[in-house]
Amino acid sequence: PAGGDSRNFLIDGDFTQWPDGTAATTNSSWKSALWYGRADIGTVEFSRSTDVPTVAQSNHRSSYSFKVDCTATGSVASGTKLKLYYWITGSDYAHIHKQAFVFSFWVKSYQTGIHTVGFQNSGGTRSYVAEYTVSSSATWERKTIAVPAESSDSGWLFTEADKGMGISFSLASGSTYNTTAGSWAAGNYN
Repeated sequence: PAGGDSRNFLIDGDFTQWPDGTAATTNSSWKSALWYGRADIGTVEFSRSTDVPTVAQSNHRSSYSFKVDCTATGSVASGTKLKLYYWITGSDYAHIHKQAFVFSFWVKSYQTGIHTVGFQNSGGTRSYVAEYTVSSSATWERKTIAVPAESSDSGWLFTEADKGMGISFSLASGSTYNTTAGSWAAGNYN
């Protein structure tokens, strides 16, 4: 935010790399590059889509987006979750550890209202949950979230072989994974 490191730490944010194929799948597994889809609730299809923001909207030519389609509902128990998450390597995360950073993304949802994105250490012992609002149904919207600096070294890993920081888009979660948004907390929250 203060003119620091301006690199994009997400690999393949255009969702071009799908090692196991781009067909819709309902299982919890790695999908596009380092993105993982987890569905403990209902029936959900994870797939690659050509529905993307226009160049006029984003100033970037994207070919693909990541689509999550809930095809059957289920009940949300305390320890269940439906989420899409990504791991930044430890060596990449080391560049922003204990620093405020900005997370920006495009979203298109048929559910308007408040949604959340969480940031966690690999040990699941430190988390930050941020809220964002989808204003218009079925419309691409850019969201920008300012995340304050984390003060703890506990549970963070910093080598290339480590999971440094997880980013998780929570689509549904039980009470086990819920906390108040807007500050770093001890625990694994989405």
